[in-house]
Amino acid sequence: MNILEWKARLKQFQCYSTMKRSKSSLEIEKLYLEFLKEEIKLGTNYPNYQDDFEDYHFGNCYTYALGLPSFKSFIEQFTHLVADDIFPFNIGFMVRAQYYENRELEKLLQNFYLDCDALGIQVYETHHLEQNTHGGYKIAFYVSYCRGTINDFHFIRQNRDGVWSHKMGYFSDPQLTFFAPILENHYEHVKTFEIVKPVILERKK
Repeated sequence: MNILEWKARLKQFQCYSTMKRSKSSLEIEKLYLEFLKEEIKLGTNYPNYQDDFEDYHFGNCYTYALGLPSFKSFIEQFTHLVADDIFPFNIGFMVRAQYYENRELEKLLQNFYLDCDALGIQVYETHHLEQNTHGGYKIAFYVSYCRGTINDFHFIRQNRDGVWSHKMGYFSDPQLTFFAPILENHYEHVKTFEIVKPVILERKK
């Protein structure tokens, strides 16, 4: 373990220890977000569909695409205090933006960039057929509309072997998919990005 990884894991341990003593959902949320800022450094820019299949049980399509595993201890402690069954991983969650108050496309994109900035992720617009040129991997952003208003979003990711995969909501397993202008019959493609996470020690490609 190198010094940067040791520091990241120490910060995570401090967040976890404080969380276990906390009685405030707001404090737990803040600690969890700090924990995830360290977790992103321990990930990979070369995701594999099989490698992390079990890591997103409490997450959604957004955390799956970004490669943010969900951590049961934080989520259960948070939902116990707010009497809910999910942690709201909506676009803007890292900056605590309210998704349901910001469902204009430009606002969603702005909050996506803010989330990535908070996590140290570099973002480059690209085309799904272009080669990655920054050492990252592709994710594609979709939205669905109801009566002219955005009512949902969706993300898919491209794995290191070129295959696309996604997670449909909080309570399903990841599954293979494909890139398409219209996904699942109602999600419309908005943009494709190459994202580069601030990985400390990259796994073998």
